[in-house]
Amino acid sequence: MKKQSGMSWVEVLMVLAVLVIISAVAVPKLVGISNQSQQLAQSEALDAVKLAFAVSIQENQQFPDVIELSQYVDADGVLPVDRGIKLSVSGDSYTILTYSDAECRTTDRTAATTDTVRCIGDIVRN
Repeated sequence: MKKQSGMSWVEVLMVLAVLVIISAVAVPKLVGISNQSQQLAQSEALDAVKLAFAVSIQENQQFPDVIELSQYVDADGVLPVDRGIKLSVSGDSYTILTYSDAECRTTDRTAATTDTVRCIGDIVRN
């Protein structure tokens, strides 16, 4: 009598079921890790602009305009734009909003790159 080699259909289905269960658990965790790393990168970019703002004020003894602030930011693809500092975070384009008042009121966003910055706001995706 010949001995059969290979797997039966039941065994193949069992292996597929196990793979489906593993992927159902692993994929959301990997996506969550990716989202966490993106949020961390955004937070680091925002912190870099806030640090640049503080250093600029300390060195110049006055509030910077958007152009001056951008020169103090140590990050990839930094550009001064009318409403803040545009930069690259993990390959995506973001703007860190700047304001001409100390309370970061929505109505007082910087409107030109020559506007004086008195407050650093949130980071928004372009």
